[in-house]
Order: sequence, then structure tokens, then C-alpha cells
Amino acid sequence: MKWRKIIFLGIPLVLILGGLAYVVYKYQIENKNKKDESNQKNDNQSSQNENPINGDNTNKNNSDSNPNLLLNKIRLGHWNVLNQSGNTPTKNLAISKVILHNKLDLVGLTEITNENGVKTIINELNKSSSDKWNYIVSQKKRGTTGSSGQAEHVGIIYKENKLTLEPFDDQEKSKGKFYENKLWDDPFKKGQKIDYVRPPFGAKFSTKGNVKNDFSVVFVHSDSPGVSITKANKEENASGYAGQGHKEVAEALRTKEVMEYFDSIDGVNNELFFMGDTNIKVGNEAKAFKPLLQSGYKSLIKDVKENSTSLAQRWGEYANTYDKIFYKGDLKVENSKFYDLWKVFDDKILNKEEFKKAIDKNSKNNSEIYYVRSAISDHTLIWTDLILNGNDAT
Repeated sequence: MKWRKIIFLGIPLVLILGGLAYVVYKYQIENKNKKDESNQKNDNQSSQNENPINGDNTNKNNSDSNPNLLLNKIRLGHWNVLNQSGNTPTKNLAISKVILHNKLDLVGLTEITNENGVKTIINELNKSSSDKWNYIVSQKKRGTTGSSGQAEHVGIIYKENKLTLEPFDDQEKSKGKFYENKLWDDPFKKGQKIDYVRPPFGAKFSTKGNVKNDFSVVFVHSDSPGVSITKANKEENASGYAGQGHKEVAEALRTKEVMEYFDSIDGVNNELFFMGDTNIKVGNEAKAFKPLLQSGYKSLIKDVKENSTSLAQRWGEYANTYDKIFYKGDLKVENSKFYDLWKVFDDKILNKEEFKKAIDKNSKNNSEIYYVRSAISDHTLIWTDLILNGNDAT
């Protein structure tokens, strides 16, 4: 009789426990699905929220110029900062110090994984500089032909005491905007469409002080170089472009339309820069960017091996001329250069022993090149000087 009683009482208990387990399981599954849907929305190329993230002071009244501020040039640059998340203090410090050492006034940053990746650099710059630095960060975005892992932010950092972030003349009066990135005919695959895996992002600025000039900057991190079987859509070799996959070449060929788009929304201004990590190899620039060059843009860093900007896997050496600057406008430009990142210790920008010691706390047995190529970036900083002119009305 006792065992019958146990069974009689046990069956409802099992049913109750089973029901509770099912409820918990269902909750976990639904919660996971909600998170997955949320992540997918955040990363979706058709996201409705494309407004850039503004820095702390961009909404304050900082547009008032200081007539006593004497400016004769603005140094503009780009840097692919290698999966910059802001979570590594040594890297944040290194990037800021290289930027300050080279006296940049505005830098477009690519390979940004989140807003904090830009914010932490700004914090370091404002600690070490008498200038007031601010920033905007694009939303994380990819094209329809890009994989989820290719989505990145673009950050633009600038000296707020010298420059004002201006709205474009679009319907939204956007302060920072993506290229519209409509699908176009793939020049290498008949009958197929293509778009940027990471759409270019641009912004318009004006100078403060005694000289009033404005200009627009557009930054890009193009599709990775060469053919990869792991990419979302099968990629082919770009015939006639040594060592290139067809995607990055198709993006380069499209640059003319990109700059026409930004030119159409930046008012009477006619100073426009296109900068970025294009992943176009040495010797292929003239052909890949032919439409852009024929439309009046000039390449400011000569396409020769000596001007390679991606770091090789041997100390002191560079691999390719991926990082480029193109410009069209009335104002003069000069001093278009790149920094030799391998000299970051020799130039006393960083204390080598202190830097290595800080890194070795978290990762041991690092090779010598790790302290530059991985701990800072596998690309270096490029720039040009825009020479201001009070007589320039556009």
C-alpha cells in the first residue's frame, strides 16, 4: 500500500516539475530568439536607424568662430585601426599619441567595432592635448552582398576648436551620412548585382577662425583583397587586375558615383576628399580608379611600392599601397604623407619597455612585430594638408 501511495503522490509531482521545466525551456528559447532578432536588426543592412552617433559636445553651440584663431591649413587623414573596440588601454593610448605626434586635425577611423572604440581615443586625446577633440561614429552597417562579420562602424574625430561639423543639404540635414549604396550591375559577373560590403561614410566640415573654408570627407574600408571562398557570395579573380578579387575592384570602379552623390548634398562646396583602406594593390590604382580620376580627382599618394601603408609580417617592412587619398577642389593640398609606424618607439612616441610590459601582462611570448602590427595596427596613418584661402567662396 505504501508504494501505491508514493506512486499516487509522485505522478502529480513529476507532472508539475515537468511543466515547470518546459516553461523555463520555452522562456529561454523565446528570449534567445528575441536577442537573435535584436542582433540581426542591429546588423541588418536595411536598418532604418542610420543616424550617426554624436560626441558629447556636437549638439552644443560650438559653431561660433573665434576671429582671433589664425588657421592656414587643416591636416586631414585616415587610419585603419585594426578591430578597434576601446577595450585595450595600451592601444587607445598608442593611437592617440601617433595622431598627436603627426599633428592631425581630423582623422577618419575604420575597422571600428563599437562606439567605445572611438570614444576611448577621444578621451586620450583630450587628456594629452590643449585642443578640444570631438567625434561622430556611424551606425554599424553592411551592404546586401556583405556578410554579417563584415559590418563595421566608421569614426571621424576632429578638433572642435578648429572645425565645425556641418549638416549636409539632404532632407534630413544629416551630420554624417552613408552613401545610399543602391545595387549596381556587377562589372565582372554578367547578370548579377553588387554593392559595397561596407558603404562609404561621409561628413561635411567648415573651418573656424580668420579663414572660412568648407570641405567634405568620405571614408571607406573596402572588401578584403583577393579571392576568398569564405565570403558570402562566391568571388572571382578580377581579370586584368593582378592579385585582386572582383569585389574590391568593383567598389573602386564605383567611387566616381559615390563622390557624385556626396557632391550633390554638400551645397556649393567643391572641396571633396575620398580616403580609406581600398585594398587595391600596388600597380592597380590607375585602372581601378579610372572613372574617379577621369572625373577630375587626383591621387595624392603616388601608387608605388615605396608608399606601401599596410605593415608586412617582417619588422620594418610594408606590404601594399592599400590606403589612399583622392581629392578634387579649388584649394591647394600639400604634404601628402604616411607615418612610418615601425618607428613609434624610435621616435619616442611610446616608451618601448613600458609598452611591452603593459601588453605582456595579458599576453605572453609575443614576437617583436606583435608590439606594433597587432598591438597598434597592421596599417599606418595617412594624411594631407588642405591649405586654406579666405578668397575661396566654395
